[in-house]
Amino acid sequence: MLLTVARLRPAVEGHAALVDRALAALFTNPDLPMNLDGLTELAGPDDDVTDLLLAILNEAGVKNDFVSFLRARGVDLKPPASLAEIWDAIVAHVATQTLGAPEDADFDFDALARFAARAKAFRCRIKVAGHVAGSGAFVSPRMVLTAEHVIAPFTDVVKDHDTRGEAVDPADLPRVTILDSNGQEHLANVAWWLPVHPEEHAGRPPPADAGQTHCDVALLKVVKPVGRIHGCIPLPDPPIAWTGTRRFALVHYPDGAARGFCPGVVRRRGGGELRLLHNVDTEGGSSGGAGFDRDFGFLGLHQGRVDQLRQLVPFELYAGDTAFRSVLGGDLAPKYLWSLDGDIDGQLVIGRANFFLGLGEILEHPEGKLRGLWVRRLPGERTTGLSFSFDILRAFLALQEDPARPTPRHVCHQIPTAMGQTEMIDPIARALLGEDAADAARPGVRAGETSKVAEERDRAERLVRALDTAAAEAGQIHWFFFEPPPDEGQLAETALIQIEHLVDWITLQKNLRIVLAGFEEYKFAPLLFQRIEDAAPARRPGLLSDPVGTFTREDVLVTLKGALADLTPTADIDQPILEDLTDQVVHGLQEARPGAYRRDALATAVDRVRERVKLRMGDGA
Repeated sequence: MLLTVARLRPAVEGHAALVDRALAALFTNPDLPMNLDGLTELAGPDDDVTDLLLAILNEAGVKNDFVSFLRARGVDLKPPASLAEIWDAIVAHVATQTLGAPEDADFDFDALARFAARAKAFRCRIKVAGHVAGSGAFVSPRMVLTAEHVIAPFTDVVKDHDTRGEAVDPADLPRVTILDSNGQEHLANVAWWLPVHPEEHAGRPPPADAGQTHCDVALLKVVKPVGRIHGCIPLPDPPIAWTGTRRFALVHYPDGAARGFCPGVVRRRGGGELRLLHNVDTEGGSSGGAGFDRDFGFLGLHQGRVDQLRQLVPFELYAGDTAFRSVLGGDLAPKYLWSLDGDIDGQLVIGRANFFLGLGEILEHPEGKLRGLWVRRLPGERTTGLSFSFDILRAFLALQEDPARPTPRHVCHQIPTAMGQTEMIDPIARALLGEDAADAARPGVRAGETSKVAEERDRAERLVRALDTAAAEAGQIHWFFFEPPPDEGQLAETALIQIEHLVDWITLQKNLRIVLAGFEEYKFAPLLFQRIEDAAPARRPGLLSDPVGTFTREDVLVTLKGALADLTPTADIDQPILEDLTDQVVHGLQEARPGAYRRDALATAVDRVRERVKLRMGDGA
């Protein structure tokens, strides 16, 4: 698609927040943050920021991913000009009388157009041994749902070895990849499947007792979390149940080609049916395509032909499968990050156990007394790990988002401070609530009427309550990340008083959370929990201490384990191998104390982790 300034401008002007989210997802270097405010400043008053943005997208080679990110969230930079761009232009339906007339009305055109934009992004093709074998769709950042028979060359090898009681040599497995909606190819691993029943190979239906064991479905785990760009299908919980005939749309690649939606009808006689019949025309390559009802709720995967009709494997058959839920859930809500973007060449994370423990506790128990984190440097450390903590926070929260939600649930604000800065409240108020938001304290506590502390406490309270109200109205949680002044500088007295009150009030709010980075020499009102267990019995809100300055062998093992689980899930990485790899990484590193390594050895540890993971991926020498 040709992306022009004219097509890009409505998004820049009407969806600035979404554009910033796309830029944050595509440009992940923490030293070179990308957003519209920065581009506006770079462009200057007489330059066109949209033109500059387009040039940067083209130069970085991420134009198509940018379009997909917006499209997956309902903003299509090239909306369909006609029905022909939404519906498949060549459809040979079986007569609807065969399945009965649909009970629901025709598709709502506006809703269809919105869904079409998302579907054009989240669909993908499955390649096995270099050939397009079927269709699929992202259901989480890394997971693609498809039919098991699409990847039969892979699963047949595994089944054969299992039958003979032999371990599978990865070299014997055919290469599985996915082609995303932009045509980019990504390596994938088969994470879970339920096989097709042998009777179906002969054209006969599966037996009644094979409902939960032979669903012809598979999850593929893509090496990189590209579903964060292209969006995902929201899987209904519980699965959609109905009886009768309904309108039906299939998102697939007939003959491996991107031909658009195919409309039709689907029939369900009642609960427990192993296959549902539909009448959408399909071809080779359609298998694994995702089917949706008139309201665009996910119903199941296209499997194949039955005489003159086609059949769908209903989602309800495997929605409750324990292994399916475990594999998918592990990708939807990670407990920690081994890297910022799931890329072994990206920013790796080693040694932040308390940080992730705290975030997990806050998300799991939003009504609890733990309201944030305090990243504290050990004696002798300077700025190491402070700004990087913001990047970790933002990346971790991004992975907790529901891809189907039109706006993010969590919003992060980075609050810098500077030496000599005397005012904190007004800049925050103007930036987050508008130019007219900042005002003086209430009568009775204004300057000259009471103490400076009382005045600033009142101003901080009014600001924080307004921020909490705004977050509640948006259905969001807002995170405030406070950084200390650079070069160990001291804050001005007024700014320090304001921060103390801001911290105090933020921890009391339902929809606000806080992360302090540094500030070790100051005392703030919230409790400081040294362990995650200390928060549960607390009677007032507090922050969890996250000390940075050293890392341990266990920290390295956790990062290695996470990287290997994501990037080599079919490899046999047992605990002894993992322990040996960890020993290789930490060998010879200088200790700060027994069992803890100096922070300046972290770069060496990161390089060694990359080398060993790449060797396991087959990319190393």
